[in-house]
Amino acid sequence: MPPTFASDQAWQAAEAVLQPSFIRLIDNLRQVLEASDWQHQVDQQLLWPEGTSDQDKQRWEDLELQLYRASEEEAPALEQELAALPTPQPVYTLQLDQGDRHHQFDLWELCWQLCCPAWQPSGDYDGQVDPVLLTPDGECDWDRLEIKTRQFVEQLLAQVNAASAPETVSDR
Repeated sequence: MPPTFASDQAWQAAEAVLQPSFIRLIDNLRQVLEASDWQHQVDQQLLWPEGTSDQDKQRWEDLELQLYRASEEEAPALEQELAALPTPQPVYTLQLDQGDRHHQFDLWELCWQLCCPAWQPSGDYDGQVDPVLLTPDGECDWDRLEIKTRQFVEQLLAQVNAASAPETVSDR
């Protein structure tokens, strides 16, 4: 659940870093997981607004496919028709499996944790973005984002591995 924003400035900061953080998070997870023993996959589901009819869902999916294949001339009419329909929220879930161990993460929630250090899943947070991720002119600082994302992914996987490690009994 995304946080609410205390100001337009906080929202603009989030807009500047969220999409880049999602890209860097996915790439860093891929790199780390490919070198690990964890089986992994990302699943996408569409979360529809309450009350959306099956007909509207199907029409939206059909239009999205048509838009993907549309020419420049056809696209505006398809976009206009799409705008009149309920729009789903994509949910991306990372599934990790290793033997009988399973972990699941909402990738957008991980992005909120990465970008907004005091973020809480309850939504009781004002949406302030970590200022280290922004340049002085309010743009995404890609270098600092990369460093922070690598550290975040390493910590996440260390927690997963620690939670998944079999308990050992010491000889006394």
